[in-house]
Amino acid sequence: MNKVIYLRTTLATGFFTGLVAFALALLLFQVGLKPLGKHLFLFLPVYAAGMMLGLTYFRNFKNKGILHGYQSLPMTLLINVLASILYASAVYLFLRFVSDEMLRQHHQDLLQLLETNRTAMIAQTSKEMFEEKLNSIKEVSIASISVDIFLKSSLLGVFVAGLMGLGLRKV
Repeated sequence: MNKVIYLRTTLATGFFTGLVAFALALLLFQVGLKPLGKHLFLFLPVYAAGMMLGLTYFRNFKNKGILHGYQSLPMTLLINVLASILYASAVYLFLRFVSDEMLRQHHQDLLQLLETNRTAMIAQTSKEMFEEKLNSIKEVSIASISVDIFLKSSLLGVFVAGLMGLGLRKV
């Protein structure tokens, strides 16, 4: 196994997977869906497809049709980390420098959700807790959204990485 080709394939796959996940988030926002809320987890199929394509390319074209578990698992985990970093960073930069409309819409959706469940939440907790949650939604920042995206995508991506890494190995 050529370690330079292994690393280069892993880095390129992680980079492109993160970019495609960000492009999907922008596409979802443009068609009126909620990439920061209800449809946040649609990055998982992108991660699975990216890892599958990267592993298959490396196995079939760079490693003579052989891919061991000790090669595939670190590869998919590194792809996951790189894609998560790039995806969260791209969302941060987009919200910070291009347009914060996605964040404003996310705030409105959260406030609307709280208002529709107002009576049930007050009955379960208290009016003070409800007001505290209402104020905390107003303080959601771009950085906290990016950290949330990074944590969710990297932790859930571990499961996708394990499935792809073990499923695509071939001796």
